[in-house]
Amino acid sequence: MIASVGQMQENLEYREQLTSQKVVSSKEAEKLIAEGWRFVAVLPNSKVILEKIQMPIK
Repeated sequence: MIASVGQMQENLEYREQLTSQKVVSSKEAEKLIAEGWRFVAVLPNSKVILEKIQMPIK
């Protein structure tokens, strides 16, 4: 089954609502990754971008 453009946009918006991002030091990143945060990228100033997807409450 192929999703329509509208469905893909809705899914992206829903994911963005559930995602949090942080910019932290590499030392703090190690701790947060162990707590379930996901690595995204390293910035030129050596800071690290992490993200965490929150589980929706049903």
